[in-house]
Parts: sequence; structure tokens; C-alpha cells
Amino acid sequence: MRRKFFLLSLFVIPWSLVQPLMGSKLPDSPHTATSLMRQETSLMIQMLEHQHIKNERLDTFSGEEIIEQFMTAVDSQKLFFTREDFALIKDELAESIVRSLRIGDLEPLFQIHALYQKRAKDRLDGIAGRLSSSFDLDTEETYAPDRRKSDWAAEGSEMEDLWERRLHYEYLQLLLGEEEEEEALNILERRYDRMRSNLVDTTAQDVQEVFLSHLGRLYDPHTAFFSADSFEDFRINMELALVGIGAVLTTEDGYCVIRELMPGGPAALSGELQVEDRIVAVAQEGEGPVDVVDMQLRHVVRKIRGEKDTEVTLTIIPADATDSSIRREVTLVRDTIELTARRSHAEIFSFPVNEGEEMSLGVLTIPSFYGAEAREGRDEVSVTEDVKKLIGKLEEAGVSGIVLDFRGNSGGLLREAVELTGLFIGSGPVVSIYPTERRNRNQGIYRGEVFYDGPLVALVSRYSASASEIVAGALQSYGRAIVVGDKSTHGKGSVQEMASFAPFFARTPFRGEKTGAAKLTVRRFYLPDGESTQKQGVVPDIPLPSFNNHLPIGEASLPRALGWNKRPNDEWEKILAGKDFAWGVDDDLRLGLKANSLVRQKELAEFLFFEEAIEWFQGRQERTEYSLNKEYRRTQLEADREFREYLDERQAEFAMKQPVPSEIRLEEEEEAVLEHGRGDDLPPDPELGESEDSELVEQAEAFDLHLMETLRILHDLIQNTRQNGLPEAFAYRRSE
Repeated sequence: MRRKFFLLSLFVIPWSLVQPLMGSKLPDSPHTATSLMRQETSLMIQMLEHQHIKNERLDTFSGEEIIEQFMTAVDSQKLFFTREDFALIKDELAESIVRSLRIGDLEPLFQIHALYQKRAKDRLDGIAGRLSSSFDLDTEETYAPDRRKSDWAAEGSEMEDLWERRLHYEYLQLLLGEEEEEEALNILERRYDRMRSNLVDTTAQDVQEVFLSHLGRLYDPHTAFFSADSFEDFRINMELALVGIGAVLTTEDGYCVIRELMPGGPAALSGELQVEDRIVAVAQEGEGPVDVVDMQLRHVVRKIRGEKDTEVTLTIIPADATDSSIRREVTLVRDTIELTARRSHAEIFSFPVNEGEEMSLGVLTIPSFYGAEAREGRDEVSVTEDVKKLIGKLEEAGVSGIVLDFRGNSGGLLREAVELTGLFIGSGPVVSIYPTERRNRNQGIYRGEVFYDGPLVALVSRYSASASEIVAGALQSYGRAIVVGDKSTHGKGSVQEMASFAPFFARTPFRGEKTGAAKLTVRRFYLPDGESTQKQGVVPDIPLPSFNNHLPIGEASLPRALGWNKRPNDEWEKILAGKDFAWGVDDDLRLGLKANSLVRQKELAEFLFFEEAIEWFQGRQERTEYSLNKEYRRTQLEADREFREYLDERQAEFAMKQPVPSEIRLEEEEEAVLEHGRGDDLPPDPELGESEDSELVEQAEAFDLHLMETLRILHDLIQNTRQNGLPEAFAYRRSE
């Protein structure tokens, strides 16, 4: 990519030395920026202004916006800063903060952080005394725990009332989680002691990293700054085999949150964790759980990582919990995480057609776009080569059509996405990238033959992101497949690059020092028809009801996400003008298949049940205020538990009627299964026995409403092609 970047100055003078004394009423900061930190700050801002895809100057944002961004970065729940603090900081710093930052002066940030530390220390010093007194568990008061969109509280009685309700709420959460009263108070005391220690442990580099990362988020959610230590951790994780649970973690409102599950890692393979689960405690093998709420992320990560084959137990608040007092323990065995360990696999379902007749349908699950980074690595594991082998096995078994299951596929190698798409469309554009990177200018065009020309349906979810969106969107653009699933895919249509600061300091006195890096959004993806996948994702031809549709999942839920747009694609226009292709999926067929599905969604018992479950779940998700009355909350939890048991029983009933597939696996995986066992031959758990209840749980977990409806849609697609005289193979037809 031709870099549009200008290095203005590597040697800057702190603004505090050249501006007149401000007469600031903000407290003095214990932190002092080093010369290197000032250079890094100035360099980060220049990169944001000249390398980020938006090409916006920092002064596009007001000083007030920048100040509030930093204040909410360190106090996201608005528990320490007051309304008066915000007014003071705005009056003192709003006009000068952009000038200060542009030349690398971090003093304004240190002043803001010093005020935060003072407010937090004053508040935390009094908590131990408050916890020595009892709480009124019969009160009729309520508390809204999510304060991200709330105003700052005023000093005095408003702030005191806020904290009284917060401590009451946290204490009640622990009691409802089956903690004894004394232990609940001890946990809270240890939690706030740890928060007080974190204040002391915060370094100038920590303040710089938090601020510059949140400054990047003014441009888009994926842009961030890495301090020297964080960048070193990042490189170690990318370059070496990592022993852990295989989860990407982040912090949000004091909680450690699972942001991504790595295919092949213990967390993903367990089936017991999901994105947006919150980790509240970590226990080592043979030890008790350690509360990690409000613990710095790097310390939580160190507790979760460990030696291979050792156990770690996580206490989580499930992402779909209707009440944040709900806790669940998940025990995982740490392992070396191989990103290709969870490879593609296939299943064959016998689908009833007429009385006594069945149709074989294939389901090909593609968990990620794995493969060799370089083209020379053709002998290495490749998702495209795996899919070719599996399609061959499915065709040998006589399937009449295939479902590509991209649910949970968060992306991977772009080259693999292009080549896999080519298996179904032949030569043609798959994705375009803007601005173009010259060395990869042709990476979005597939040049080859069609490998599979049969009926095809792509199944997606809100967790289908990046490369999987490109494949599903390209197949939809070509009319090659029907896309089915959640109301849209994830919507990540942008490309990030990690830019180390070291090259910029190569000829300066800082050469050889550990430096940070910037992760910048620099390009966008576009589908063959020129439409972006950014923010709105790929919209299915046939949407299905889903819990995911009611959760804050996807790019559109992130603040300041880049918007959707469209760019002309000359290659695509030539194809359309020459009518160079013709697949069987056109608008009439899409509408017909959608109409059939909508009839089933209104009539079939499993859909009616699912709508009932979604309505109940949505009602719980919309709760913002929680009662502080123990018995009322316990009654709510009991009602929720009973309804969940009803859901499990009904799911089990539907699962009993679901056809059982036969598995098709790659030879390498088949050998591994024989060698290590799949766990199917394990003896029953003596605690569970072989009761009907344990069978119900297994059946409930096996029920897959979306896949069953997708198979019906594939069946309808095959029947339609036969009735309209098209080849049964649904063959690709080029016009004369």
C-alpha cells in the first residue's frame, strides 16, 4: 500500500514548558512522561491523521469529546468522577488538550488521571467501614448496574446514594450466587482492596496506553495503541505456541470478557463457553476460586495461562444470563493451541421426501479460514484443500445438495476465502479491497474451474465475520447460493494493520529501545457487486428467528463503527454486461423459498416454541433496574430457573425427532479419533447415572433449529430445480 504518512517531528517540547501557566485547580500528577513516551504519543496522532482510512485530523473532535473519552476509559461506570469534575476538567483543558497532545505532552492526561485516583482513593477508603454494617434486604429500592449511558452523578448525596445502592447490589448478587453472608462481605472487601492496589500500581505507561487506545476508538472500534510491554506480549503470542485455554480476552466495566474463542482451543472445544461470557473468578487445580472482578487484565490472563495438561476452573456469568447473579463453573485442561486443530468436517442427513423415500443432504462445517500464510506452503493444512476432500466424500456418498455452515466462523486468511469461493463459482472477482495494496492487487480474483456445481445453501450467524462474510456475500452476489441465518452477519468489513514504532526511531537516540505499536484500520472489504460488508454485514435471503438478534452482537453495536458504503467494481460490471454467468438462484426463486420458510415458521411447533423462548429471553434482556429485595429477586430467579427447565425439556422433545447424521471426516482426523477416542465410550457419570434427565440434557444440546430449517430450504431448492427442468446437478451455465 502506498503510505500517505508524514513524520512532522520526532523531537517535541512539552506543551507545559511553552504555554502560560494555567492556574489549574486539578491535582498534581505523580507521573512524568519520558521523552520516548512523548515521541510515541506524537507519532500515534500523526498515524491516526494520515494512515487511518478516515484521514481525519485530531481537531475534528472537540476537546470536550476527547476529555469525556478518557474519563469514561478510566471510569466507564461513572462511579468516581462527578458532574462537577467533568465541568472543571472541561473548563481547564478543553481548549488546549489537542495542542498538547499533538506535540506529545501527556501532562493533561496525567492531571485527569490524578483527579480520578484521588476520587477513587477517597471512595475506596470508606468502603471497608460501610461493609461492617448490614444491608436492608427487605428494601423496595432498585439499582441500574449498567451506567455507561448515565450522566455523571453530582457530588454529595447523589453520589453517596449511588454507592450505597451499588454495594447493596453487589452484596445481594453474591448472596444469590449461594455465598454465605460473611464470605460475601469478605469477597467485596478483597475486591475493593485490589482496586485500591491497582491505583497504586498504575504507571505512566498504563495511562498512556489507556488514553491512546481510547483516542483511537474515536476513529473506529478496532484502532488501538500498544505499549512496549503489550506489543511484546502480542508478538510472543503470535510467534510462539501458546499454552492456555484459547480465548481472546478483554476488559469491560471491570469484568474480564471473552471476546473470541480460538478454533481448536480448549475453550472452543469444551462447548461450555461463548463470546461475551464474563469471567468473575479463576481457580487453579486443587485450589479455591480467586475473584478477578476489577483485576487488571494482564493479571487475569496470567492466572488463566499455565502449564500444559493442568486444569483451570473459570467461574463465569453466561452471556445469555437473564440475571448477573447467575454463576456457572467451567473446568478446562490447558493445552497448546493449534489454530488448525479444529478443521472442517462434514455430515450427511437423510431427509424424508415422500413416504418411504429419503434424500441425502450434506452439511459442511467450516470453523475458520486456516492455511499457510505464503503461497509456497501448499503442502500445509488448508481449508480449501480440506473442503475439496470433504466434497469429494459427500459426492461419493450421493448427496443431492450441500449446506456450508459458517456459524461462529470469525474469519482467517483472505486468500483461503477467495480460493474456497472459487470452488463454487469458477473464475471471477470475489472481494475487492480499498485502498488497494499493490503487492496483493489481484488477491480478490479467483482464476480456476468450478469444483462443485450442485445446489448450495450458506448458513450464517451474527458470529460469522470477516472472511466468512466475504464468502457468503460473494455466493449471494453471484446467485450461487441461498444465504440463511440470523438477521445479518457480524458486519466487520475493515482491515487492520499492526505498525511497529521501531522503524520510525531507527535513526534517533531511541534506536534499540523497546517501543510500542499502533493497530490501525487502513482498508475496507467489498463484495463482487461493490457493496461493503461493514456494519450491516451480509443480510440473508431467508432470515430465521434467533436469540442473537436480540443481543448486542456485531459491528453495528460498537460505538463509532465505520459506516456502510458501496464502490463500483469494473470487473463485476463487465461480467453483468456480458451476462457471463447464470446460476439458478434469482430473485423469484429467493422469494419462493422464503415464502415456504415463512409458512413453516408460522406453523411448525418448534418455531412457535422458539418464538415463546425468544419473547421470554427478550423481556429479561430489557431489564435495566434490579430490585435490591432479596426475596423478590430470589423469586424472580426461581421463576427463571423453572422456565429454563421447561425450555430444556421442550428442546429435548424436538431433538428426539431430529434425524441423526452420519459423520464424514478427513483421514487425518479419523486416525486421530481412533488413537485418542472421542469420549463416546466413557462410562456414565456416577453422579448422574443413566436417568431420563441426563438424556434430556443431551438431546436439548443436540437440537439445532436453524440447521433443520436450512436443510428444509435446501430440499425445497433441489425440488424447485427439478420441477423447472434445470439439471439436477444445478450446473453452472455460461451463456453463448
